[in-house]
Amino acid sequence: MLEHWMKPISDRLVATWTAAAPDGLGARLRPWPVASGAPEGIRLVLLGVDEAEANAIRSVLYTLAVPGQQQLPLADLGNLRQSGPAHLLPVLEELMEAGIIPVLFGGDSALAHAQMLSCRKTSKRMQWVILDERVDRAGATLADILHPRRRPAHLQHVGMIGLQGHFMSPAHWKALEDGHIEVLRLGRTQRQLEEAEPLIRDADAVSLHLQVIRQSDAPGVVSPTPSGFFGEQVCQMCWYAGMSDRLRSFGIFGSCMSDDRAGQTAGLAAQLVWYFLEGWMHRKGDDPTNGADMIEYVVHSGGFSHPIHFWKSQKSGRWWIQVPGGGKRKKRSVWVSCSYQDYESACREALPERLLMALQRLA
Repeated sequence: MLEHWMKPISDRLVATWTAAAPDGLGARLRPWPVASGAPEGIRLVLLGVDEAEANAIRSVLYTLAVPGQQQLPLADLGNLRQSGPAHLLPVLEELMEAGIIPVLFGGDSALAHAQMLSCRKTSKRMQWVILDERVDRAGATLADILHPRRRPAHLQHVGMIGLQGHFMSPAHWKALEDGHIEVLRLGRTQRQLEEAEPLIRDADAVSLHLQVIRQSDAPGVVSPTPSGFFGEQVCQMCWYAGMSDRLRSFGIFGSCMSDDRAGQTAGLAAQLVWYFLEGWMHRKGDDPTNGADMIEYVVHSGGFSHPIHFWKSQKSGRWWIQVPGGGKRKKRSVWVSCSYQDYESACREALPERLLMALQRLA
C-alpha cells in the first residue's frame, strides 16, 4: 500500500548527495522499493513529509558520518506524495504495525497530531512528549488533547518540554494543570538538561517543533523567536529519544527552508536526525519490570505511607520509580522513569514530583 502514498527519492538526487560524501550515511542507506515491501532487517525509516523541506535536510544528512560502530538498519522511504494528515496517518500506522520506527521531518507542525493518532493501534496507553515553546501551536486540536476527558482513548499522558512563560496565558497554565500535563519549562531544562531524559524515555512518540530552538540557531522555521534552546541542547534530547527502548515514532516539524540562511536550519535538522539515530544505536534493552540487571533501592519517607522503591539499571545507569497499583481492581505496579536527583529527593524525605504526578494521573 505504501506505493500509493510515498514518492521515492530520485536516483539523480541520491547520486548527487552521496558523491559529496562517499563514506557518509547516504551511501549506507538501504534501498526501499516501496512496491515490494520493507527490506529484511529494517528497523527505522526516514520519511519526508514535505518534499522540498525534507530534501533540504537530506542534502546534509546524507553527507554526515555513519552513527555507531554497527550496521544501521535504516532505509529511506522517500517523501509523501501529498502532505496532509489523511496521507500521513496510514503510512505511519503501517510502519509501526510492522515494528518499524518512522523518523519524520520536513512537515507542518499541525501534522504532529497525525503522528500521535498513528500510535493508537500499537500503544494502548500512549505517552506523548512535545518539544515546543508554546501550547497553542495546533489550535483547538491541542486544546482537546490537554483536556483529559477529550483526549483520544489511547493517549494516557502528555509531557511538554521548552515552554516559555511569555507565550503562556493563565488559561494555558490552568489547562496544563487540569490535564496533569508534565511540564519542563525552558529555563529549568536549560539548567538541568538531564532532567528531560526520564520524561523522553517514557514516550511512545516525540514531536519536536523547531520553534523550540532560538532563531540564531534555526532561522528557517515558521514564526521564529529570539529565545529558546541552543542547537546542541536539542541534539542531546534527540539522543535521549533515540536511546529510549519504548519510543516508536519520532518527528521534526515546523521548518521553513525558504527563510533559512546558508542552509543553517537544514544542517541543524539533519544533526537532530543524526543524534536520534546515534541514540538508537545505544539502546540497552532495559526492562525494570523483570528485575534483570537491576538494583533495587528502598526509601522510607515520612511523607508517604509506604516505602518508595527505586530501580537502577546496571547496563545504562538509568533510574525508575515503582508506582504501586491501587483501587478496587488491585492494578499492577507501574514503573515511571526518573533520575538520580529524584532518588536523592526521596532520601531527603521530599517526595519526587514525578511520583506525585504519576499518582495523580494513575489514580
